[in-house]
Amino acid sequence: MKSFAGQDKMTASNVRVMISAVVLVSVGLGLSGCGRKGELDPPSPAAAPQGQAGTAKPAQKHFLLDPLL
Repeated sequence: MKSFAGQDKMTASNVRVMISAVVLVSVGLGLSGCGRKGELDPPSPAAAPQGQAGTAKPAQKHFLLDPLL
């Protein structure tokens, strides 16, 4: 089989490296999804601000992709 100018044939070691890279990326992406499912923990009472006179919520900013959610 003829190869293109400047390109060598795939060797067994190149194939192994490519397969290893694909496996590592797949495992990394799979493990990145691991974790505890559920809602976020509420802030501790000590972290909550004390003595605020008004309890009005700040204006909510809209994100460009909100309609997709």
